[in-house]
Amino acid sequence: MFRLKPPQQLLKDIGYKETETLGLVASPRGIRVKMDVRTYTSKKFYGIYSAMFIAAIKEHFGGKITASVIDVHEMDAFLNYIILGVLHNAAKHGNQNDSQKKIILGWWFGEKGILVGIRDEGDFYLRASIRAAINIRKRLPSHKNPSDFDIIYEADNVSISGGALFVTILINSLIHPKH
Repeated sequence: MFRLKPPQQLLKDIGYKETETLGLVASPRGIRVKMDVRTYTSKKFYGIYSAMFIAAIKEHFGGKITASVIDVHEMDAFLNYIILGVLHNAAKHGNQNDSQKKIILGWWFGEKGILVGIRDEGDFYLRASIRAAINIRKRLPSHKNPSDFDIIYEADNVSISGGALFVTILINSLIHPKH
């Protein structure tokens, strides 16, 4: 079976830590969610994952977001496109729309942001050409034929590690969006 393990630097960037000791009591400072997702041919079936992701962000960051975000609907649309984009991309390009193949979706919530990780059963993110394309697009985000997947380049960081795609979104970017 394949794994989804983010680089430590990405976890550090979002302020993620498994636990923190406060006196004699361990208190969680980071939340990790990993799930196996079925491969669907239509991205409409991935909407439930997007809804869970947005609800979890609002729950985790609470008042920081609701009191600070100027347009909550715009933030929700941005986050929705990220989840739908990465899931659909993994199903289509990684798993070749094979419903027998799974996708691993992971979310790490830290004090400073969120890390989204995705890994499919294909070799898409293992290819050197794809890693190079992701790195070029990070530096040159304008594209004459944008797709739903292109929204990830508006996140704070996009990287590939161990055959998985990782997208970093810092809380300050949700409060003061670039998009």
